[in-house]
Amino acid sequence: MTTTLASPGSGPLSDADLRSVLDRAEPVPLHPRVARAEHRGRMFVVKHARRAGGGRDALRHEREAGERAAALRLPDGAALCTPPVWHDPDRLVFAAPEGRTTLQDLVAEGRGAEEARRCGAAAAALHGDDGRGLPPAVPERPRLFPLRVAEYATTSDQVIALLKQLDRHPAARDALASVSERHAPGAGSVFVHGDFKPDNILVSTGTDTGGTDGITVIDWELAGRGDPHEDLAAFLAGALSASLQARVHQVHQDRAADVRAAIEGAAGQSFGLLSAMLDGYRAVRPWSPDPERLLLLTGGRLLCRAQALATVGSQVGTVPTVLLRALAAMLGDLPRAVAGLRAALDEGGAR
Repeated sequence: MTTTLASPGSGPLSDADLRSVLDRAEPVPLHPRVARAEHRGRMFVVKHARRAGGGRDALRHEREAGERAAALRLPDGAALCTPPVWHDPDRLVFAAPEGRTTLQDLVAEGRGAEEARRCGAAAAALHGDDGRGLPPAVPERPRLFPLRVAEYATTSDQVIALLKQLDRHPAARDALASVSERHAPGAGSVFVHGDFKPDNILVSTGTDTGGTDGITVIDWELAGRGDPHEDLAAFLAGALSASLQARVHQVHQDRAADVRAAIEGAAGQSFGLLSAMLDGYRAVRPWSPDPERLLLLTGGRLLCRAQALATVGSQVGTVPTVLLRALAAMLGDLPRAVAGLRAALDEGGAR
């Protein structure tokens, strides 16, 4: 007896194979609901439902959204992702694509322009689906003052310290507050991934070209109907974060000029990657984003990343602090940031 879905590139997954994968799966550090197991030379990923209320429903939604996305195609016939090879109400099992790394790794090395174009094509194919029948997407939103009473019990001291730092930048704080509410699906809403960041994008490192010309998009938990700017913002914020983290260990946090140079360098690289992404996007789906809305959403994503990194650490460290400074610089002078983004996109389009 075999499972109902085939394991890509390796034929059906037998019940014995499945039991071995489930029994041998080891938790992934910092991802308590995700485990990995190697079986017969292949890597499998097991994702568990949250134990809190609605966990099974969320896992079912992730499976259904991923299956819907896997049915979409680019003009060359490539798929956006691969569906799970097996599932039950509490688990999803995926066959991990071979010869892949995350786009985030390439960004940290100062590379990724060609892969960004492929990501743009993938996003455009996804957004070509109007999302009808899907629930609203649930993109990340940062915690902001004033916190509700119930939020204090689940907000770390490090995040509260970050929010106190954010209060020193009122223009950026108020800009973030203006987009803190979820986008209500309506006119212009499409099928969005909800978390289209570089570490959720696997890219080919060898001869394997499965997925979207070497691109595989993972983690569809937040997907649904929503604003296409959300996926571009997740991509840009993820690129900025990866680029900044690669630079931040080479600067002195207390030297304003060093921090400013790191932020400007990361912004230049990331805006260039976004330009490449939009080149690939427009080859599939003609559309131009609103730069101001894109930057506002990107700032929120940067704060989410800073809050997550601060919570993992025992204190607010260098990386969350520099991420906060980056979003403050971007949103504190939004017209200048919009002009810089437009210039980068125009320059990229002229090449």
